[in-house]
Order: sequence, then structure tokens, then C-alpha cells
Amino acid sequence: MQLVRYKSLADLRADAQRWDDLWLRSEATLPVLRAETLAQWVEHFAPRRRFAAVVVESEDRLLAALPIVAGRGGVARVPGNCWSSAGELLLDTSADAPAAMGQLAAGLGKLPWPVIVAEGVNVETIAWRSLRGALDMRGLRTAGRRQFDVGLVDVGRDWAAYESTWSGNHRRAMRKSLRRLKSEGLVNMRRQCDFTPDEASETLRTFCGIEDKSWKGEAGTSILRTPGMFDFFDRQVRRLAETGEFEALFLELDGRPIAGDLGYAAKGVFHSHKIAFDPEYRNASPGQVLCYLQLPRYFADSSYRILDTLGVLSEANAKWATRSYTVSRVLLSTSRVWGNPLVLGYERLWPRLKRLWRREEAQPLAPCLHAKSTPPQREEGQQEEESLAEAK
Repeated sequence: MQLVRYKSLADLRADAQRWDDLWLRSEATLPVLRAETLAQWVEHFAPRRRFAAVVVESEDRLLAALPIVAGRGGVARVPGNCWSSAGELLLDTSADAPAAMGQLAAGLGKLPWPVIVAEGVNVETIAWRSLRGALDMRGLRTAGRRQFDVGLVDVGRDWAAYESTWSGNHRRAMRKSLRRLKSEGLVNMRRQCDFTPDEASETLRTFCGIEDKSWKGEAGTSILRTPGMFDFFDRQVRRLAETGEFEALFLELDGRPIAGDLGYAAKGVFHSHKIAFDPEYRNASPGQVLCYLQLPRYFADSSYRILDTLGVLSEANAKWATRSYTVSRVLLSTSRVWGNPLVLGYERLWPRLKRLWRREEAQPLAPCLHAKSTPPQREEGQQEEESLAEAK
């Protein structure tokens, strides 16, 4: 085993084949973690920030890798944000995990940043447990703070058995909503997995049109109303169309899409990235009906084993989930002198700051003219439907 360090996106792209091969051999299932989509994220969200990756290789293949972009205040970050994942700790599942992560930990110690921050981390994976263990052996501190839970649907072959696990209220609500939509016209669920890049772009625009009709459009936080965001997703879906990993589903009424789910499909997992619905049909819960019609397709397709909801586990999507996993914010120290005190300070101060913020939030405040990301108040029955889309 030996360490390699990429110092630019050019280095990453030059070794894209081996990077993607490592992703295929890792536990990670999100295809946006591939080299090109990672590079696209950095070019869009951190174009003037230094990019690096610490890589462990053996002979002609990579065994482990962690991509990083420089942040503020001497802190580096693993690429990714609320718009899209991009970077992740990758580990070959057949590799000697302690040895590979020991090498990676040594490489992190040579970086100029004393702390690395990663968001949305499943700390229970072999890769993250092994890296934190390797850093601990070197006397370097790590800290993790729970962010939220994510729902999973284990896709089996017995749809009736899965449906029987739902509450009676949920089953009745879905059938009632579907009947309500059918009373207004012809209902169809359209699913597409194979795209040319141009078709993927047009599908994205159709979805964005639905999303822009929702409260996100009113608040100015939809894809179409966020400067540069359509261009980012357009590049992303065009690339995923080339690799066959972009998937889209629409609920149509008389041929017109009224709800949509855009996601990534890879390694037997469908990752539901963004959900939107036309508020004109909110009383019929089109987003929930789309899920109701979508899931049987996966149960009938042996190439799928899991649906990952990706977003925050809410009351609405918990009704479909068979289990969940927790994602956390993780801080890694790369220096005993500078990094350890920073991570220790985070561990000790964060609970106090959080309690202080909660006390302040409990106090009555004047209306904030700039609070555009919070959905407006909705009538009873609409809130559950919107919670499916709100976290995405």
C-alpha cells in the first residue's frame, strides 16, 4: 500500500477510471460520488477553493480515498451540501480496512488543514468506523453529532406482505386519495430509467416546473429561482444519463404531470433526491399517491433491493419506511497541536450553544423578512403531503 495525493480536479479526472472503480467496490451507493459528478460539484459550489484528495493505492487499484475542499478558518470540508451529495469516504470492501485506513490517517496528517468536517455521514459504515479508529490510534480526536434519520424501504418480492405492515389509516388514506384523483381524470404513473443527455435535461425542466408551483417557488428557493442551480443539476443529470444512473417518476393526470420524483439508481438502490407536487391537487396527496404507485414497480423488479429516501425522516415518509439510518456531522483532527483543541472545543461548546439557541428560539420574535426557506402555514391535511418534499 502507498499514499497518493491529488492536488487538483485535473488529478481526479486523470484517475477517474480508478476512482469510479473504487466507488463500485465500496459500500457507497450514491452515483454522484463518482469522479466526474464530484468534480462538477466542486466547480459549481467551490470554484475558487483548493481541492485535494488523499488516496491509498495498491498496485493498479485504489483501496481508499477521501476528497476535500478548503474551507474558512483553516477547516477543510468533504464536498457536498443540502443541494447535492458529492464526496464520501470510500473504502474497498475487500481491503484490509485497518491497514488501509491507517495509511489514509497518515496522509490526512500531512494536510495543511487541522480539522476536516463531513456532513451527512453514516458513522456506522465500516469505512468511517475504521478511519476514526485509525485516527484515535494516532492520538487524533474525532467528534460526531447526530443530524437526522433517513428512511429506507427494503424492497422484497412480496408486495402484499409489505403493504400489510402499514397502519389501517395509511392504507385507507392511500386508496381514498387515488380514488379522488381518478374521479378527476385518467391517472398514470410514468417511470423512465433510460435517457439521452438531452432527454434528461428536458425531464429535469419538467420536474422543476412542478416544483416552482409549490411553496418553494413562492419563497424563491426552488431550483428555477435559485441562481445557477438549474445549470448545476442539468450538468449532473446529463452525466448520470450517460452512466445510466438517472431515474425519474411522474404522476400524471390526463397526461399532465402533477407530481415528480427525481433520483439516482445504482447498485440496486433508488435514491429519491427531490420530490415535488402541484399544489392545485394537494387535497388528493399526489406526492403520496406517486409513492403508492411507485413502490410496487420496485417490488416487481429484481434489480432493486432498497429505496433510500435521502431526506429527513418525517411523519409522512416514515409511513413507508421499513428501517432507518442516522447521519451525523463528523469532525476529524489531523493535528494534535491545532486540530485536537478545535475538535475538543466543538464537543464541549456545541451542547451549550445549542441550548442557548433553543432558549432564544423560544422567545417571541418580530417577523423576519428574509426567512424565505420556511414554508408558509398550510391547511390541515396539506402539511403531511408537503413534508415529503420539504426536506428535499
